[in-house]
Amino acid sequence: MPYTTYVTNQRELFTGSLRLWKQSLGPLVILTLLLLVLAWIPLLNLVMAAGYCRYILHLCRNEAAETSDLFRTWDCLIPLLIYSIVLVVISFVLMIIPIIGVIIATLLTSITLPGFVAIVDRQMGVIDALQWSFTTIQNDLIGWGFTLLCSIILTGLGTLLFGLGALFTIPLATIIFVQQYLHHQPSPPFAA
Repeated sequence: MPYTTYVTNQRELFTGSLRLWKQSLGPLVILTLLLLVLAWIPLLNLVMAAGYCRYILHLCRNEAAETSDLFRTWDCLIPLLIYSIVLVVISFVLMIIPIIGVIIATLLTSITLPGFVAIVDRQMGVIDALQWSFTTIQNDLIGWGFTLLCSIILTGLGTLLFGLGALFTIPLATIIFVQQYLHHQPSPPFAA
């Protein structure tokens, strides 16, 4: 893809995300507050993260998004739980290696985030989600890298003001990430 086309696509992704964020700011802040308040409850935090992701997927597709979407992800709980456990175990093993292990574990977590969204969106299996996640990032390393970096920076900036800014920046970061996912979304049989 020519550089100018690529830059234009990325700019449209970010301006579209900002527009959607502005249009839905009220409900997004409320959902983010619910997510952050209840995130300390085991298993419910996974369900709510998936529900938050599903809500934003609906929003990005111009579908009806409801607050109850936050709790309607029990259908993908088992694959998400297995996916999370696999990543935690691998990260734990990697962190035994001084310094470089932490860096690799962080990269692994970042690289597997699209697979999390694919499980929520397409109810992919764990192995398929991992394979698709690695493949899609490999196919658009710059786009995904830029998206992940922007999402991390936005979330970090939001936490600077006693965490209150995160109510506004987490939804924007998630919308940007989901828009990137939708640009590369898997199609059955889940080949990238």
